[in-house]
Amino acid sequence: MSDANLRKPDEAGKASLEQYDVDRAISIVRELGEGLIEATKHSKRPSKHHFRKEWLDQLIERYRRQPGKPVIHLDDLGDEVIPSLSGDGAAREFLRPYWEGLVKERGSEWCAQKFRCVWDIFSARGDVSRWSKLGNWRKFSELTGLHVNDLEPFVVALRAGVGHSRVILNPKLPFNLATPAGAKIIGYRGDAAHATSAFVNGDPVLHEDYKEAITETIGSNPFTTTFREDGVNRSNVGVLVTQLVSLAGLDVDKRQNVARNPFPAWFFIQNDEMVIAGMRACWDAEGSSGKQLQLGQSIAIEPLKTTAEIPIARKHLATGKLEPSVVESLKARPPLLLVSASLLLYRLGFVSYMHPQTVWRTKRGGYSALWTLCIYGKWSMQRFAQLIDFQRSDHRDNRQ
Repeated sequence: MSDANLRKPDEAGKASLEQYDVDRAISIVRELGEGLIEATKHSKRPSKHHFRKEWLDQLIERYRRQPGKPVIHLDDLGDEVIPSLSGDGAAREFLRPYWEGLVKERGSEWCAQKFRCVWDIFSARGDVSRWSKLGNWRKFSELTGLHVNDLEPFVVALRAGVGHSRVILNPKLPFNLATPAGAKIIGYRGDAAHATSAFVNGDPVLHEDYKEAITETIGSNPFTTTFREDGVNRSNVGVLVTQLVSLAGLDVDKRQNVARNPFPAWFFIQNDEMVIAGMRACWDAEGSSGKQLQLGQSIAIEPLKTTAEIPIARKHLATGKLEPSVVESLKARPPLLLVSASLLLYRLGFVSYMHPQTVWRTKRGGYSALWTLCIYGKWSMQRFAQLIDFQRSDHRDNRQ
């Protein structure tokens, strides 16, 4: 793309991300999509597939419905989230006019009963941190005019709610995911549990990279590891990560093959460094780098109206063995992760091709299809591998 604005972040920096222009992001998506349609429409190789307008329309519709946000403040989090405030006196002095005004209006006894956390801040001696649910702070703000986000400088710890033992120390509020580290958290979702964000993978390098990205973006996190006999271990990171990626624009209520989460819309207005970091994490988690560069994504599909016998679970049937009309129906609804990835690749100067490769029946009676996005040509593959600089050990071995 020739437009320099597609490759640079907004000049105002983080402040411009607070209320980023969704329409601008979507216009960039549309421009990239129209360019990729034109770039692939003359392809003659049967292994390549044209980028379709209906895919672009589906992605844009998703972005209009769920664009997400890259900068997440304290007040964006749920009522059950518990911030702990510093006890060094700074929080007390900040809260003093709000508290004294409420005491004057309602009386100290009523205030102590309704807002014990604030009462403790003013009655306690010594530097003792105080905690309360965000829901309580919101009630306090309704009565006093306090802005919840103004508490951010005084928050020394954060946890997702009562009963959740994982405590984030020195949280980096507001949380900015529009960074290379934040983009990695999004990119690694292919190997992360949708509800807990726990990372499951056999490469220890990726586990460490994922945890470092979380630490850099969110704060000090007490990670734990569940070791498995097959070596595909599980890094447990806490559900606060899930809340953040949900606010960033992902559907975390269901598995990725049903949610069809693309890269969030705000990826398209960020700089190349952030996009490359997200793409690297996604490719390391979901891709291959052997004879061709390939990114895979499975998707739940409707039962197929075909005479072919569809295998169960581990066995797959190549889509080339299906009737052309069935393949055409499969192509109508692609995984949006690959659609968004193909547009981000085009922005970086790479033409990619995506298509449904295999289908199978699940053990629970459903149907799934595996789609692949490919970069062809030795020169393009080498240039992409050099640009991405894979972290996964087997990918790094194939870079040459």
